[in-house]
Amino acid sequence: MTVLQNETNKSQVTSIWKYEDEKHLKTVRTYLAKHVKMPNSLSPKEIVYSGEVIIDPSD
Repeated sequence: MTVLQNETNKSQVTSIWKYEDEKHLKTVRTYLAKHVKMPNSLSPKEIVYSGEVIIDPSD
């Protein structure tokens, strides 16, 4: 998992998760749903898409 913080809005954080396959994705979601007790209004929003992320290591 990679975590990125918005430089202008420090409270905005994006996490990028990599899954091995669809089964792994479902396993992680099930685990988080079971162990993270957070009201829906406070839950992070999930956007699922496939792509490549390039992070400049010099930052």
